[in-house]
Amino acid sequence: MPIIETNIPDESALTQGDILRDINLYFTCNTWSDKGGPARRLPNCFSLVISRPCVVAHKKTILVCAIEKFTDGVPEEAKTLEERCAFLTELRDGSGSPDRFYLGHLPNEKTGRFYARLDSLHTIMLPEADNLVALLKKHRVARLSVDFSRDLHIRVFTAVASLGFDDHGWYSTEDLNWVVASGLVALQELTLDLSKKEAALAGFVAQGFKNPQQQANLEAEVQRVREKISAMKGILAPYEAESAKRKSPS
Repeated sequence: MPIIETNIPDESALTQGDILRDINLYFTCNTWSDKGGPARRLPNCFSLVISRPCVVAHKKTILVCAIEKFTDGVPEEAKTLEERCAFLTELRDGSGSPDRFYLGHLPNEKTGRFYARLDSLHTIMLPEADNLVALLKKHRVARLSVDFSRDLHIRVFTAVASLGFDDHGWYSTEDLNWVVASGLVALQELTLDLSKKEAALAGFVAQGFKNPQQQANLEAEVQRVREKISAMKGILAPYEAESAKRKSPS
């Protein structure tokens, strides 16, 4: 089922997973001053209800998180069906971004994908019960579907409990050696490719051919490979450093 549902009866009670619009959220700025700091309103206008249903039903305040629009576009390499599905799956699962809960597109928002910021939590006061139904009709625009409401529970926990790992030091020595060896092979292949392209360019120049466009193309190919080599060295360097550290006597 889709991430969010939009056909919510007006009389349906406010609950966890509801998406609200035009509810102002604030954070306190200049908090290091002795007297605290003034409140600053967040620029976004959407929020997601985080509080448990029983809290929503019996307390005067509830917890929500801010919703923002993605500023990143679709990666250029996502051109095939498989690549685009993989891109959206990564957004859904929050791979590498545990603080982001993907929501997709929101009602009446013509462009842009949205996500709930699980690192931007806010407390809001609820109106009196007599006024809540009318206000929900105005402010509630959608609700998480059942499957994604369940996923929200895990994601909220993960947002604060996933401490992450050292990017390079967590590998077993055997896996680290495998990664380093793979990087060295890739680097050797790029270096060989560079030698071939440099030789082709040198041969073209030595023979005195007068074709500026062809020479420019050859020079561009050489530069592209050089950039790939530089990037590969940058990626490989921390793994080599970790490997050297493990081999050195303590």
